[in-house]
Amino acid sequence: MNITITGRHMHVSDRLREYAEKKLQKLETYFDQLIDAHIIMYVEKLEHGAEVVINGDGIQFHGREKASTLYSAIDLLFEKMEKQIMKYKEKHSQHKGPARGEDPFLS
Repeated sequence: MNITITGRHMHVSDRLREYAEKKLQKLETYFDQLIDAHIIMYVEKLEHGAEVVINGDGIQFHGREKASTLYSAIDLLFEKMEKQIMKYKEKHSQHKGPARGEDPFLS
């Protein structure tokens, strides 16, 4: 997965960059068809924020969170993204029919 991290009116430290990349790698365990991700981190007065756009195979996930620190904003953001991905996978798997060899009327 291609990961792009941008700081809006700020410099993103290596430590913060590694932290965000590590969180993104965990999302790949839920949904292996993720192609690229773009993370934008910013500071507005007393609040720190992060937003992410993740492109998958025919699907796009987007999230935005604010918190008192960038680390907590990233944590909240990726919890939200996990929920979005799990919800998508649940909806998508319900549309599939029964597996081959199974009788759909026996359930």
